[in-house]
Amino acid sequence: MKKQWKIKNLITLTLALMSTMIASIFLAFIANWQLSLQEESLYRDLDQLSDTINYNITSEFDKMNQASLSILYSNTIRENFHTYVGLRNGNLESRSDNTLYDSANRLNDMVHTILTGQGAFSKIVLYDPTLGAYTFGPNTAYSSTSIIDKSWHQAILGNSGRIITAPYKDVAFSSETTYNIDREYISLIRPYYSEYNTIEGYVEIVQNYDILFNVLKSINYDPIYKIVILDQNNQAVSKGETTSHNYEQYVDYIMASNSDNATIEYMNNQQTTDILHLKFFDDYDYKCLIIVDKKQLFQPIYAYLINFILLSLVIISSVILISLFISRAIAQPIYHLYTMIKSADITDEHSLVDASITTNILELNALWIALVTSHSKLRNSMNQLIMLEQREVQSKMIALQSQMNPHFLYNSLSVLDSIIDEERNEDAKAFCQNLSSMLRYASSTEAPMVYLEEELEHTHSYLECMGYRYGDDLSYDFDIPDFMLNFKVPKLTAQALVENAIKYATLKRAPWHISIRAYTQDHHWFIEVSDNGYGFNDQVIIALDTKLDLIKNDSFMPHLSLDGMGLMNLLYRIKLHSKANPYLAIENLPTQGCQVTIGGIIIYEKNTED
Repeated sequence: MKKQWKIKNLITLTLALMSTMIASIFLAFIANWQLSLQEESLYRDLDQLSDTINYNITSEFDKMNQASLSILYSNTIRENFHTYVGLRNGNLESRSDNTLYDSANRLNDMVHTILTGQGAFSKIVLYDPTLGAYTFGPNTAYSSTSIIDKSWHQAILGNSGRIITAPYKDVAFSSETTYNIDREYISLIRPYYSEYNTIEGYVEIVQNYDILFNVLKSINYDPIYKIVILDQNNQAVSKGETTSHNYEQYVDYIMASNSDNATIEYMNNQQTTDILHLKFFDDYDYKCLIIVDKKQLFQPIYAYLINFILLSLVIISSVILISLFISRAIAQPIYHLYTMIKSADITDEHSLVDASITTNILELNALWIALVTSHSKLRNSMNQLIMLEQREVQSKMIALQSQMNPHFLYNSLSVLDSIIDEERNEDAKAFCQNLSSMLRYASSTEAPMVYLEEELEHTHSYLECMGYRYGDDLSYDFDIPDFMLNFKVPKLTAQALVENAIKYATLKRAPWHISIRAYTQDHHWFIEVSDNGYGFNDQVIIALDTKLDLIKNDSFMPHLSLDGMGLMNLLYRIKLHSKANPYLAIENLPTQGCQVTIGGIIIYEKNTED
């Protein structure tokens, strides 16, 4: 049964839902718009941070690169350098201490002149591939250092441009100066070529790591960001980073995402989500990787969302209260009208006529007048309908009874005729006595509904009468629970089923057996009669099911004939008495014979214990 609503609640719910839906859509749009703006702002801050880092570190690299190019493109410096190392190694004539001293001074002056205004570097080293190196810096000096001993030697051989080394410690250089021995350096190395396109030497610009990456200390960024500077091999060059951490997987993940945006989400080993932002340095194969936990990054958004939800709840609550106020103003006169109609008694012609109701709504006043008029007409129609229904039921029962009595008498006289033909006078006498009792039971119109106990007694008498005809060839048994004996059933229910069972069972050769069983289920009683005959064919079962559907639809009544009351007559009587559709099931048994089950709603008419 559908839930019944009060008018006020229905109007309140309708207005509240409509208003809440409109408010929710509007608030959701605002929330989505604001969240998008805040999310874009967070990603923009990430991009600005990486741009700042990129600009500052790239500026330092540019200084180193420009210094290397200035030296590389200075033929005078290169010629003086090779002259100096040639004199130093005795490969040139007229070598003397004065000549060597003058060559070194000229070389120093040239380097300082070219690099004036380009910034300060930790040191600058010029390398001859075979003769040694000359260092410009705090301790300007010549050394016989071979480039083969340098860690970058193999890398520079395969690179015709420049390379930038990973951070390293130069213990020898620090020991010759006042610098901290743990200080780290980064070098930019370029080869330079002869007119025959062979390598003449190398220029190494060495810069203090802290000067290069001092931007990471100077930028005031949120500590939730983890900033990592990666070299061309995707190895971390940020101070404090260990080479054991594989940042290359982050770079590969970003590059494999085929996304135009360098900011993507990544599920880490702790099953939490990180935001990765990758920025390539301009003109250098370095990268800035920013890693931040998504929950921490989005914390301002979450805080905003919570506040927005609280505000939304306040707005929606206000909308509901306004809807409640409006619904009460509309529903109060309707509810008053409803209570008046609910208390009206259709059997009392003055129950609404004497009542009066006045509202401020014109339509409700007109509705009240129409209801009063309809009440009077409905009462008159109901009285007429009740009388017609009583007459219809009475006519149907009389028609069914006119079928029932001749049918039973016809079959009984056929049995009596057979007994008399066999000259069984005592059996005929007993049969007539049973027949007389059964005719009184069957023909009585005062009690169309009888107790099951009484019905079974007359069914047993009927079987005894049949026993006079068929003798030992007919056997039967009853399986009836005691608590069902006080149920009300239509008269001749069980007897009609047994009569049909005997009729179809005796079409085959004896012996014949009839079983009568009764049971209850889901507030319904059921009587089941089975036989050991041939059973029904499919066409008969389909025809019976079709007639049953007609009875359920109240469009069929068994015709008046003397060829048998039949199952349809019985089903129609059950429906008339119980005001509900009867139950019928016909099925052929797996072994042999047929089983017919009929049922209806349980009716008690005296106090019993189930």
